[in-house]
Amino acid sequence: MIRQLTDIPTSESLDYDIVVVGAGAAGITIALELMQSGLRIAVLEGGQREQTKKSQNRYRGKLTATPGLEYPALQDWRLRFLGGTTNHWSGWCRPLDENVFAPRAGVNDDGWPWPRTELESAYARAHELCEIGPVQYDPAALCAEAGLPVPIVATDTLATPVWRYSPPTKFGEKYASQLEDGPVDVLLGANCVGFETSGRRISAVLVKADNKDSYRFTTKHAVLACGGIENARQLLMLAQTVPSLNANGLIGVGFSEHPHLPAGLIITEAADLEEGARLWAMRERPKDSSGTEFKIGMGLTPEALAERGSANLSFSLRPLSKNAKLPDLTKPVRALWKASTSGDNVLYRLYARAEQRVNPDSRITLSAEQDDFGLPRAALDWRISRQDLTDVDQGVRVVARELAAQGIGPFVPYEAPGEREITGGGHHMGGARMHESAERGVVNPDQRCHALDNLYVTGSGVFPATCFSNPTLTVTALAVRLAATLRTAS
Repeated sequence: MIRQLTDIPTSESLDYDIVVVGAGAAGITIALELMQSGLRIAVLEGGQREQTKKSQNRYRGKLTATPGLEYPALQDWRLRFLGGTTNHWSGWCRPLDENVFAPRAGVNDDGWPWPRTELESAYARAHELCEIGPVQYDPAALCAEAGLPVPIVATDTLATPVWRYSPPTKFGEKYASQLEDGPVDVLLGANCVGFETSGRRISAVLVKADNKDSYRFTTKHAVLACGGIENARQLLMLAQTVPSLNANGLIGVGFSEHPHLPAGLIITEAADLEEGARLWAMRERPKDSSGTEFKIGMGLTPEALAERGSANLSFSLRPLSKNAKLPDLTKPVRALWKASTSGDNVLYRLYARAEQRVNPDSRITLSAEQDDFGLPRAALDWRISRQDLTDVDQGVRVVARELAAQGIGPFVPYEAPGEREITGGGHHMGGARMHESAERGVVNPDQRCHALDNLYVTGSGVFPATCFSNPTLTVTALAVRLAATLRTAS
């Protein structure tokens, strides 16, 4: 059932098998997966059914970044109410590429602690929860279903990654009726303010209502499922009283984002972009036989990436208005711009979404500023390396050569500072990375903290490496996998 925390007397005994902190994609997925388990489960949501200024204010924090990066305030991309950030996600979905799970020199030396095959059944269930139809990412098969020509042919060098689109599913709305009618206690206005521990175990989750009334939830297992930044904040606060939790100093370290930036301009024939024509599936969202929208992008194959020592990259077409104003255009860009203003040509940006290399200088810490509960706010310092941008600059030239071989172009790269803006995607990854070794990770391969036997962390913060895929589908899959682990452990 869904109810207000303040509906419960502070004197009432609150004893559960599992307490989940956070009711976004991960927390709600765990609740749905364990609904028929017979376990006594509480899901704690700090916000309400709808966004409130008071609750959202608790996500404020200090923000710094590599000079030249654009990043919004911490409370802008994180949403603190039922459904979490699924309340404003765009719906782009795809699994992580297989090469992400293996060690890659200079990108991520460890990889994931298990291969992607370990996650396949969970991905299938995540497809259902995110409402994106069957697990089908073959562009030729999807185009055949949609009655479209294949826009670009993949080669030994050129990859054609596919995204599937969720409606987008707002988990708090979509699954509200199941949560209302189910046995899981979903409590609103329930703000986690700390934990009690006994030896190597969490004995209770400490919670305050918005009116500052205090509650104590005893539990056999606790799960942090409140987003990459908030999970790290909670772990850093707990480490102040349980130093072994951060003995390796890795909590908050290696925060990752997906650098988003325009990489250059390309001319295409207007006829190629008309509905049903050659490149239409790259610009628009056709539907497969299940009615799910999809889109085809461009990138480099794993072999081409490994040969160049590059992180994963993807590029998509974005139409550029002939009336757009771009400062500091280089002469080649101006010439291409002028060529597109006449005839039957259309000018497009090649827009990059890239994987960030693991960077220990990019991190989440605790700020000196406190929230209204007297707890330290999060502080984020997002750092990317020069090599992250070099990967994009080199990769887009390879993609452009491949496109030219298929009759698409010419291409001119962006090179002047005013020609591109680098920002993130609102994808908060890393900071509680998964590793078999307690010396190299915050959680083990089952997402359980190395230092505590019954505290689990789930979400994009545990990703050891990130690809360029939007994280929500993998977050949901990890929550499905964790729910199976909790069912067995309880």
